[in-house]
Amino acid sequence: MKRILALLAILQVCLVSSAQTYSVPFEMALDTLCMSRFTAVYNYSIRTFDHNGNEVIDSILLGVQVGDGYWKCTPYLRVMNVREPKRRFDEVLETEALMHIETIVSGHPEGKLTIHEAVAPYCYEVVEDKEAIAWTMNDKMETICNYACKGASGEFRGKLWDVMYAEDVPAPVGPWKLQGLPGLIMSATDSEGIHSFTLVGLYTESLPIIHENYFVLSIPTEGGGMRPTIKRYEKRTHEQMVTLRNKIFGAKVYPSNPQFSFPVFGASDVETTILNDDCLPNATLINGITILGKAHKFQPLELK
Repeated sequence: MKRILALLAILQVCLVSSAQTYSVPFEMALDTLCMSRFTAVYNYSIRTFDHNGNEVIDSILLGVQVGDGYWKCTPYLRVMNVREPKRRFDEVLETEALMHIETIVSGHPEGKLTIHEAVAPYCYEVVEDKEAIAWTMNDKMETICNYACKGASGEFRGKLWDVMYAEDVPAPVGPWKLQGLPGLIMSATDSEGIHSFTLVGLYTESLPIIHENYFVLSIPTEGGGMRPTIKRYEKRTHEQMVTLRNKIFGAKVYPSNPQFSFPVFGASDVETTILNDDCLPNATLINGITILGKAHKFQPLELK
């Protein structure tokens, strides 16, 4: 089963290879938006609680690829050039499922954000305007990764953020959807101390910034292989996704019994595979999306 999970992750990461192997029609191929100028790597952590009510901290590395007119935020393992030590694919799948990680592309379409997010049994696409954040500068000073940083604070989607940014890196972007300062956002923490982003590396590199026009469902077969199915994203609005996340992940039963929150078993367009893996006990694949046996309390990044 570990091999199946590894193949699943590889298919999810390397969609160009999938397109070549499985003869994806040209009109459904990936779009290379531009080549990156650099990649900023952040440690993203969430303070939350496990299914027994014990406080835990979940964390994952995010890579923000920055190019001319575009940037993309995604788990760092999914950036084509992985510089940090590789983590096991099943561990990465578990962390992504625990933390509800999105992939965000800015600038495609022009002036907008495109967000891809998996909420079983489907993968969703949201296109929204880049919302301007009314930042207030302050007199805080800090050094992060050898860059002199200045402080600012601003409210975004119901949360107040304290950030540090570096004018020596003249890119008005940051992790997740945080942006709009005269320099790269180097760290960001919400006022409750629940969500935190901290830059851990900045790498000059030219890599393709890719927009995925479709997603690949990789369904394990009885013979031990994988059967790829290519589907388009389900389109939703930002408001619809906030409601969906709160309904599914915010359910009281979710941490102790995540699978109960997904009323999809037996549906005609859903394929369910029970996993038998030491690192993912009692986990299930629903249309290729990992649903854990136990989860952590949902801590939304956006309140509205």
